[in-house]
Amino acid sequence: YGATVGIMRLVGGELASKASPRPLLQASMRYRFSEKWVGVGDFGLGWNAFEARGDTVFTAIYGTLGALRTIGRVKGATLRGAGGLGFYSWKYLFHGKSLRDPATQRFQRGIAPGGYLGLDLERRVSPHIVVTGNLQHHLLFTADSDAYATFFDQNQSFLGFRAGVHYHFSPEEGIKWERKKSQKRVLESGKAGK
Repeated sequence: YGATVGIMRLVGGELASKASPRPLLQASMRYRFSEKWVGVGDFGLGWNAFEARGDTVFTAIYGTLGALRTIGRVKGATLRGAGGLGFYSWKYLFHGKSLRDPATQRFQRGIAPGGYLGLDLERRVSPHIVVTGNLQHHLLFTADSDAYATFFDQNQSFLGFRAGVHYHFSPEEGIKWERKKSQKRVLESGKAGK
C-alpha cells in the first residue's frame, strides 16, 4: 500500500480552457503477480480551478482497478505501462455548491465510468519500500447532451503527475514472486529403535 501526491490538469474541450492545475492526492494498493505484472487499486481526489469563470472549481473523486506491465529498466528503476477502469464522481462548483447548467437547469455533477492509460516508474530503496513516479491520462465519460448544453455535453479528461512511496508487507511475496520450495516432513516414529 502507499500514497502519492502531485498535480492534476484538465485537457481538451471547453471546460479545460484556462484551467489552473491543482493538487491530486491518491492512495494505492498493489499486488505483484509476477516480476512483469502488478495489480493495482487506486482511490484519488483532484481538482482544477477557473479564475476566469469566477473562481469555479471542477472536482473528481475516483476509484479504479488496473494493472502495470513491465516495459524495461531505466537507470536502476523499473518502467511499466499502466491501464485501468473505474468510476469517477465529478462536480462543477462555486463556493462549494454545485452549479446548474444555464440551459437545462440540471446540476452539473454526477458519477461516470472512465479509465486511464499511463506510465509508472518504480525504484526500490529497501526490501520493503519503493518510490514511484507516474503520469496518467484519465478519460471520464461524462457526455450527456440531453442533460447539459455546456461543458458536460462532452467527455472530460485530465492528466495526473504524481510521486509517492509504497510499502510491501513481505519482501518475498510483495516485491518478488518466488516459487516456494516444497518442504517434506519425514516421520521418524514407528521405525525400529525409535
